[in-house]
Amino acid sequence: MKKRVILTTVCAAVLFLAAVGAGLNAVFTVTSVQASFSALSETGIKEAKELQKELDGFVGKSTTFLDAEEIRATVEKYPCFKIEGKIEKRFPQTIVLNVAEREEVFAVWSEERGTYAVLDAEGIYLYDKDDASNRLGGQNIVLTGFSLELRKGEAAQGEIFSEFLAVFREFESKLGGVRRNLASVQFGKPSSQASYDYFSLSMQEGVAVFIDRPSSKAQEKAQKAIGLYLSLDERERTYGEIFASENPLTGEITAKHNSVPIGVGN
Repeated sequence: MKKRVILTTVCAAVLFLAAVGAGLNAVFTVTSVQASFSALSETGIKEAKELQKELDGFVGKSTTFLDAEEIRATVEKYPCFKIEGKIEKRFPQTIVLNVAEREEVFAVWSEERGTYAVLDAEGIYLYDKDDASNRLGGQNIVLTGFSLELRKGEAAQGEIFSEFLAVFREFESKLGGVRRNLASVQFGKPSSQASYDYFSLSMQEGVAVFIDRPSSKAQEKAQKAIGLYLSLDERERTYGEIFASENPLTGEITAKHNSVPIGVGN
């Protein structure tokens, strides 16, 4: 009799725990993945819908045991998007995140691939395309002379590229929508000596900006160059070149506007 009572009690306890577990599982199961998308382009809106469908695949999983990195990995399958802020679990049943479309800025020509690699302002490699057009209209800033290692969704790596991004950020901070002013950038490397390297930035109005020996004080030279550019009137911005360099003896950074191009290194 006692054994029967104990067995009945154990069975009841097991059934009770199973019922509690089933109830908790129902309560702590994802029923909604609320992704707030900030899409800039028509293509971005289309991709956002595709990404939302993939995120909906998490519906039915346990809120408690769901790893946020699984969601992050799903978003990273779409290089043109990034998660802003944290992935939030709103217990018991909702996952909330903010997803923004990366704004493409650069088009890097590759002779090897015969295509342009599109990068955002941070140098993140997004995708390849046959031309330098921008998703939002107009053209991306064309980069030539750079040899970059590219992995989708990651920052491009290559010689002097971090220095270029520092120069770009300086221009962007002063010009805002820099694509309206900057058309293309060339990394010139006429010899094996870094002292002869330069950046040549072609502005939309016509003037060219040379940053001499960008491996040294590139950002400071960019500050001088953009300051001089902004001081020019509309006519002066249509011709000649701005040459920013460092005095090898004093270390002083200067920028000059030459009406007639004098060439790098002169």
